[in-house]
Amino acid sequence: MGRLRPAVLGADAATAAVGAALTLLTAVWSTRAGGTLTLGILLGLCTFLLVLVGYIVVPHVAVALTIPYFAALPTLKVLVSPQLGATKDVVTIAAALGAGVLLVQRRGARLGWRADRPLIVLVLLLIGLYVLDIGAGVTGGSRFGPGWFHGVRLVSEPLLLLLVGLSLDDPRRTFRWAVASLTATACGAALYGLLQQVLGGARLVDLGYAYGAQVRTIGPYLRSFGTFDEPFDYAAFLLFGIAAVLLWRNRGLFVALALGLLAFGLLVSFVRTALLIGLALIGLWLARQGRTATAVLLLAAALFGGVATLIASSGGTETRTFQGSSSTYLTVNGRTQSWKVALGDSSDWAFGRGVGVVGTAAERARVGVSQTRLAPNQPNLAAVDSGYFATIADVGFVGLIVQLSLLGRLIVLARGATARRQQAGWVVLGLLAVVLLDAVTRASFTGFPTAFLGMLVVGVGLAATAPERPALPPRAEHEPSPTAA
Repeated sequence: MGRLRPAVLGADAATAAVGAALTLLTAVWSTRAGGTLTLGILLGLCTFLLVLVGYIVVPHVAVALTIPYFAALPTLKVLVSPQLGATKDVVTIAAALGAGVLLVQRRGARLGWRADRPLIVLVLLLIGLYVLDIGAGVTGGSRFGPGWFHGVRLVSEPLLLLLVGLSLDDPRRTFRWAVASLTATACGAALYGLLQQVLGGARLVDLGYAYGAQVRTIGPYLRSFGTFDEPFDYAAFLLFGIAAVLLWRNRGLFVALALGLLAFGLLVSFVRTALLIGLALIGLWLARQGRTATAVLLLAAALFGGVATLIASSGGTETRTFQGSSSTYLTVNGRTQSWKVALGDSSDWAFGRGVGVVGTAAERARVGVSQTRLAPNQPNLAAVDSGYFATIADVGFVGLIVQLSLLGRLIVLARGATARRQQAGWVVLGLLAVVLLDAVTRASFTGFPTAFLGMLVVGVGLAATAPERPALPPRAEHEPSPTAA
């Protein structure tokens, strides 16, 4: 008689464990609900499983579909249902679990994951600082509350998507599909932004958008926001598209038409920093052409222009209201002054005031993840208008050093790819340039969807430039066959 071997091998144990856990959770939930599950919950579970399987089996399709869905989600929350906002977390968790399954399968098949260890350490260290929330313990603030939860969530999910991008199978094919999807989605968003100019603010409000939230004006002009929550997210995403078109394929009629459309769409956002970021992207394009001196000049001009914009905006008249304590709300004119209050005393700067005390996480803790607009006279807690200062407010200068080291490591890896004449490295540098400059005057390291999609595509791009790793062999090749007695 032949000896029977287990059907489930070590390489498949992670997949089986995920399925068993979901089955158990569903059974428990069904028992607590009296044996019934709503259609929405069932659809959510099916979607979760589809995303999970997609990131394992067909990652190029999964990434290509994630990009337009994340880009359209802010509008879907307004026009369909605010509850859809939580689906971004479902997709992110499913993608992360899929990446974990792939890692276990590679270990089972004795195929290593050639990840950059310093990068992984920096990612885990930054997440760890947010989880431990040392600043709240030092200042005697509240730890591990709703603000902390949202702060950890908003920082961790883009970083998890970075790790997902680094770990997917067939990264070169996945990156080609991601660039194509990013370009097409950005062009679609630009068209929608131009259509909003035709419709006008009053018509957009009739459709369900709100003045002061999505619908904003500068003088008599409407600021287009595309499918996003605000013009700044719209401008950053269109700049992602410009980086993909300009640094991936820079010849042909399609490239000229796409760049023209994206430029016109960007113009009607009336975002001042978009010009500076555009200069940086042109500088990278010139560097790719070998015009190093001119490229360095433009990149330096973009950097110093960003700093000058930051300083000039300190005397602005924009009014922001945010929480100074549990029962006090402070109104401050201008960005620099609001930062002084948000960051607290200099004694708090080492580890911050605590995760979620001010900023986007504090606002999410108050209104929930599906909030689409602020009610009249409702205080706005998102007062820290810079990703760098938001990091200092949460985890201090220690956290900022880790964050800058992480971003610097990404740049070094991308620059190494360009030195090896790998085209994907230039696109990664372009995306990082958008993120770094956009964060000067906006809390964009945690912004949705730009931070989420930016880190995902950066991860895939860096994986595509790494030495090609062996693919998982077909089951028949690595599964032991029964032996005869």
